[in-house]
Amino acid sequence: MKHVRRFLVVCLIIFFGFVFNVGMSKVNKPEAYKIGAILPMTGTASEIAEQHKKGMDFAVAKINNSGGINGKRIEIIYEDDRNDPKTTVAAFNKLIGTHQVPVVITVMSGPSMAVYPVAEKNNVVLFANCGHPEIANLSPWVFRNFPSSAQEAEKMIEFLRKEVRLNSLFIFYINDAYGDGAKNVIVKKFTEAKGEILGIDAYDKGGLDFRSIIHKMIQKKPEGVYVFGYGKATGLITKQIKEMGYRGLLIGSYNFSVAPINVIASEALEESIFTSPIFTPESTGEDVSNFVSSFESNYGAMPPWNAVIEYDAIHLISSVIEEYGYEGEAIKKGLIKKEGFNGIAGNYKKKGDEWLAEITIKKYKKGKIVVYEK
Repeated sequence: MKHVRRFLVVCLIIFFGFVFNVGMSKVNKPEAYKIGAILPMTGTASEIAEQHKKGMDFAVAKINNSGGINGKRIEIIYEDDRNDPKTTVAAFNKLIGTHQVPVVITVMSGPSMAVYPVAEKNNVVLFANCGHPEIANLSPWVFRNFPSSAQEAEKMIEFLRKEVRLNSLFIFYINDAYGDGAKNVIVKKFTEAKGEILGIDAYDKGGLDFRSIIHKMIQKKPEGVYVFGYGKATGLITKQIKEMGYRGLLIGSYNFSVAPINVIASEALEESIFTSPIFTPESTGEDVSNFVSSFESNYGAMPPWNAVIEYDAIHLISSVIEEYGYEGEAIKKGLIKKEGFNGIAGNYKKKGDEWLAEITIKKYKKGKIVVYEK
């Protein structure tokens, strides 16, 4: 009888051990690799969110249709923060608490700045694809492959002084973390290059009428006006600058090339110059050509830059998960060890915890975007 009881005890131990291991296996090896994404899907930056989302969705479809990561599909869980930092923090906590994602993508500077301490505290990777000049330097848990406002401003200021020989500048910047960071770099670099800043003014991202601050700018008679921002407000101020008779050089960031700015201010943008990645949908390279034709077939439009950058971001993150694992520490380690990589946007060069796509200067000529030539 003792032998029978002992045998039953052993069987029970083996059985419960098996159940426990299966349960733990399911915990450690999810059916899908989930990535969090916080986008301003409603509010002042909704068009930008749509562009980023299309790039992520397109990458996910491509990866899953090719067998996923180690045989598992990937899934993006989206949260809407309306470009409001407080809402971003709540969305971030939901993603890491309820959905237990080890990596979260954000796309706006203010929201990204609000959540990076939360990411660091919880050992979650923050992939902050925004333009704030310092975000990737603030924590070892923050990465990005998006051009910073500093990268754009430095490229443009060098070009304005060396190629255009522009001597005086007025700066309009959107009144948030993204615009403020860019403004500081523009002022610093243009002053160092012995240029004269004739004025600086912030504009509200929810504003509609900017004629009063534009009037002050026109009275200063700057050779160039740098408009650094995004969304509807930037389109409106750019349009109103030209409507009020300004005839000097209009200068912008890559946002000049995407909706809603290029729709609202289409006529005003003629002959304007702006920083932009070297990526062009007209590339004859096979990878880019296939990407562009497939994207256009899916969405009925050419891929905007924001979609391209997120397509590359998802492939970068997926490659790290495949090689290093799905936990936050593993993804962080992989992103640190990962050097430059080739994406649809071209060859990314590693600088600290960010990958920089090469940028150039483009302009609008007869309604089309072309690489600037003197």
